[in-house]
Amino acid sequence: MISWIAVSVAIAAVLVAAAVLLIPALRRRRPWADSTTNYRAFFVMGIAFIPTGAAMMVVFAAAGLPFVIGLPLFAIGLTYTAIGLANRDDW
Repeated sequence: MISWIAVSVAIAAVLVAAAVLLIPALRRRRPWADSTTNYRAFFVMGIAFIPTGAAMMVVFAAAGLPFVIGLPLFAIGLTYTAIGLANRDDW
């Protein structure tokens, strides 16, 4: 029981320390806030993630493991590709 209390206190201390360090950093002006989004990079990453996720699904299914392990990577690839194509005019 005491070990759970110690772990809880340690986690709370880490969260408080992270908040104390991050809040001032986030309040400062961010130089990257003025930059534009590179939608071509989204498209390229999506094209890379789709076959990787599909290959993971095939390999895991062939090994007798659930194929859904590769499904999130495949879905991220589809999403990134769709974002890139939807904003093709901004390339």
